[in-house]
Amino acid sequence: MFGVTFPTFIYRPSCEALSPGSATRSNASIAGHQVVKRRAHGLGVSALVAIGQDDRQVELVNSESVASQIDAAQIELLFNKSTQLTPQAVVHFVTQLAKVSKEELALADQPRIFSLQKLVEVADFNMSRMRVVWTKIWRVLSSHFVEVATHPNVRVSHYAMDSLRQLTMKFLEKDELAGYNFQAEFLKPFECIMVGPPPVSREVKDYLVYIISYMADASFQNIRSGWKAVLHICAAAAQDPALSEATIEIAFKVVEKVNADSCYHLFLENFTDGIRALLSFAQCKVEKRPGKEAGVPDGAMGQLLDSFHWHEAKPEMSMQAISYLLKAAEKLADPQTDLPAGCSLSQDPAISDGQPAAVWFPILRGLSILVGDPRRDVRAAALNGVFDILRDYGKQIFDEDMWRMVFNGVIKPLFDDIHHQLAPQSDHKQDRLPTGRQDGHWASMGPPTCLAALTQLVRLIEAHLDVLAFLLDDVLRLIRNCIQHEFEAVARIGVEGFKQLLICTGKNMKPNSWQKVTTCILELFRDSMPTKLMEVDVKASSQLPFNKDDVVIQCVVQLLLIDMLQDAVSQHYELDP
Repeated sequence: MFGVTFPTFIYRPSCEALSPGSATRSNASIAGHQVVKRRAHGLGVSALVAIGQDDRQVELVNSESVASQIDAAQIELLFNKSTQLTPQAVVHFVTQLAKVSKEELALADQPRIFSLQKLVEVADFNMSRMRVVWTKIWRVLSSHFVEVATHPNVRVSHYAMDSLRQLTMKFLEKDELAGYNFQAEFLKPFECIMVGPPPVSREVKDYLVYIISYMADASFQNIRSGWKAVLHICAAAAQDPALSEATIEIAFKVVEKVNADSCYHLFLENFTDGIRALLSFAQCKVEKRPGKEAGVPDGAMGQLLDSFHWHEAKPEMSMQAISYLLKAAEKLADPQTDLPAGCSLSQDPAISDGQPAAVWFPILRGLSILVGDPRRDVRAAALNGVFDILRDYGKQIFDEDMWRMVFNGVIKPLFDDIHHQLAPQSDHKQDRLPTGRQDGHWASMGPPTCLAALTQLVRLIEAHLDVLAFLLDDVLRLIRNCIQHEFEAVARIGVEGFKQLLICTGKNMKPNSWQKVTTCILELFRDSMPTKLMEVDVKASSQLPFNKDDVVIQCVVQLLLIDMLQDAVSQHYELDP
């Protein structure tokens, strides 16, 4: 290790040097001038002291005098020769250089990047060292770069990001051996900066996404384990509400690259992270940001952002992400598809990695959550996607336990979410519509979605009644909840769904299934009987002792059940036990 001492010279305004242990100065010397701070050293003590404008002039003259007596070539040689240090020494050298760089950047008004530049050069010189040694060096460098990226001076943070980009681009030129994850470690600082803590400015995140996009284009063929970090960063960008639509679209284009047919093996190799990224983009809703925003960096980044037209949030990106999820499900159902060992998305401890639910459940649950999306096209695509996957691949892949998990963890919560959308936000009702919501929004998002979901469920039962007969009790309970809903529109939808179930599946039902159906119908007739009408005493009061709307709904349900029963009996009379 080099035995180098960095002297610190501190002068009074009269050019009289301070004593080695002194860091004091008169107030008169700084009165009326801008006060800055410099680090003073003496007798083993280090502290920040305030100096004025006169001091700065004197310090500048003396620093130029000292610099003129130093051979710049010798300074450069100090860093160039770092390649000759032992592994332990080079790690120590980089650690101490990072500490010096941290002190240089400590002052936000006048940060210096000399040591930061030298860190980049030293990293470049020593990149060919053994992987074990280089990992230790990079651990120090990455931590420092992440810290510098949060610097309040945007120029400094951008310089740190650009330095990371240069080093990463050079590292990606090397082929990665199978079974190693050095690329993922190299890209880890970008991920740390993106997700925090500590938080960074939106400008820095915009620039980071641009860098990732640039690297994905320039080094696409060389990226191996690095795709894991790239997909994490893209997913974080989609979930960040502060980022602009153009930045999120840039991130989505990166994800689209690995979803192309010619490169789909990359998506399969990073299946878990790819699915999470697609779900993030499917759920992404960005706000309108007119024109170019203040703080967006100039140059290539600014030109890239300017190439996009700002508009209201559109569903195209989410729709495309949903189509990629359906493509992933198709590949997942293919027995010839090989996924990496330990591939799992589920966070449920009851689901082990070896179960099919470990990879299927998150896709289905993610799509079911999108059924509550306010965008109609996204809502419809997600709903169709859930039941298309179950109808097309469920019979050949799922066993009884898996089907029960899907019903309790996907289908039932889906209807619970729909009912939650229909529920009033207060105890008071107005015109039988939930208060606190716009009537148009409720009308377009509530009953129609409920009807579509119930129709899809009936089609699923019809397609696989032979393997799903054990779920008939759960399905009837779900339909019953719809029929007994407090809103007439939902009650009508529930009866219509029950009617479709009987007409479509009645011919294939076994006697025990018919017994369950008839028992459910009998209970619905009993529960919806408007018995409150028989309790009215018109002589006692002019006010009805019940809510008339509730009784009206019961009467409507009675009539609808009679109509449903008539149609079912006419078609399946000979099958009814």
